[in-house]
Amino acid sequence: MKKRSKNPTRSRTDQLALARALVAMRDRVKWLLDFASRDLSSVTEEEIDAIRWPLLTFIYWPNGELEESASELRAVVPAIYEQEQPSRRSPLHGPSPESEVRRIQNLLREGMAALFRGRAFLSGKKVHPGVRRNRDGSIVPVTLESEEARLFGSIFQILMGLGPRLRVCNAPGCGRFFAANRRGQQLYCRSACAQRVRSARFYAAHHDDVRAHSRARYEGRVRRQLGSRVRIQRHPRKSPASRTR
Repeated sequence: MKKRSKNPTRSRTDQLALARALVAMRDRVKWLLDFASRDLSSVTEEEIDAIRWPLLTFIYWPNGELEESASELRAVVPAIYEQEQPSRRSPLHGPSPESEVRRIQNLLREGMAALFRGRAFLSGKKVHPGVRRNRDGSIVPVTLESEEARLFGSIFQILMGLGPRLRVCNAPGCGRFFAANRRGQQLYCRSACAQRVRSARFYAAHHDDVRAHSRARYEGRVRRQLGSRVRIQRHPRKSPASRTR
């Protein structure tokens, strides 16, 4: 006989809190991997601004909901920025954060690519641990780390949580980073890449049949337009060498 929970309301509250935390983490994982794969060659200032605020949440509120945290952060960042020592401030706070956003993306891309080459993903930022004494006499740890170190610390936590689910898309010409499904059998970042690979594999295995089918459809279309007695000539196939001339 199952025992009833003494406080079912609290149990439901805990379940909702856990579900919300899981959704928040899932959104952060998706945003981070999309950011790593995004093309920033022609983004606008507004798009850069929309990227830097989520990045700043990885520094200050790494466990909150991404959009909500980014929205709240806009109001409090000036005060937080003034409290930080100049040597530890992130250029993401500056008036022109575009170069910093690009630099962080390059570090993220290179670091995750290094993981798949059997190397370590290192931020290169040192953390100097220490302690401080509170007014009540208690002594607590403190780390004098830069904002960038905190940023990559949050990123490392996400990557460790992904573990073997962190993948690189196997589709030729893609190479996007993505989080595989829970079964761990996912090889492609999205259905479009999977379909492209399946289509290429099918075409390679049934090349002559595909050409014959396409030819039959073409002849049928021409005869419907010009009449059944029209003669349709076959042009000789060009060799690969002649195509490049």
